[in-house]
Amino acid sequence: MFFRFIASLVAVGCCLSISSLSPAPVFKGEALASPATSAPQPASGTSAAPAASPTASAAALVFEPTVKSLDAIWAARHEVHPQILEFLKKKQALQDNYEVLWRMSRLSYYGGFFALPKDASSEDKMAVFLVGSEAGDKARKLEPSRVEGHYWYAVTLGGWGIAKGIIKALSSATPMRDALTEAIKIDPKYHHAGPYRIRGRLYNKIPGLISFGDNQKAADDLRKAISLAPESKLNHVYMAEVQAKIQSKAEALKTLEYARSLPDVVGVAEEAAYRKDISELENKFR
Repeated sequence: MFFRFIASLVAVGCCLSISSLSPAPVFKGEALASPATSAPQPASGTSAAPAASPTASAAALVFEPTVKSLDAIWAARHEVHPQILEFLKKKQALQDNYEVLWRMSRLSYYGGFFALPKDASSEDKMAVFLVGSEAGDKARKLEPSRVEGHYWYAVTLGGWGIAKGIIKALSSATPMRDALTEAIKIDPKYHHAGPYRIRGRLYNKIPGLISFGDNQKAADDLRKAISLAPESKLNHVYMAEVQAKIQSKAEALKTLEYARSLPDVVGVAEEAAYRKDISELENKFR
């Protein structure tokens, strides 16, 4: 169970193949190398859900590491999953530009948790998340008083750690917590109270006997997240999981019912994943 705890901190990935959308936008960059070897090809036999053709604006995207390009990609992200993955698997020559670096880290989070096929290999996951953890780490060192670098570094570091293996996932927990704590100091409302939400999730999922897991601390953080961003389904979903442990499944079900009633506030793929989480937890707690 612990092997999967960090992967569940942020979202459940949705599945599209690397070639399911066309026409392909323009890419700029060199082939990405993983820490030891060149990035592998996606696993053979990967099935993909049917995808709608991209809009004209999405098809015209130019994928390059600039603020303008990354903002345009983010706005159309649910339409261009394969292209996002191809872009992240290119070795980009990133300059010391904070605005570009944190946006690359954010795109890596989305690519790793939402665009990769469900049966993607560990190497593919590592290659995608490594882009974000490296870019986020560089960003937070350039601008330590800004929230984005700390936050996206923590999120993508978690994804990379779980793809690397259980020991690396455990070793990633402390730097994740520290980066999230720093993000809380700077802007606890960022990304729908993401710093509190993800730290609360970390306290909930990490083992208490061998690390710093603590369900009461998880509940405290998630209450703060809900107070700051009550519109976020995910804040309530994560709280429901803690309630099932320290209160009752009945209370957790009430929280999930409320989460289901909330309107969508983030991306198409993200909200679809959150609704799926709600349904699965409701079935589990009944």
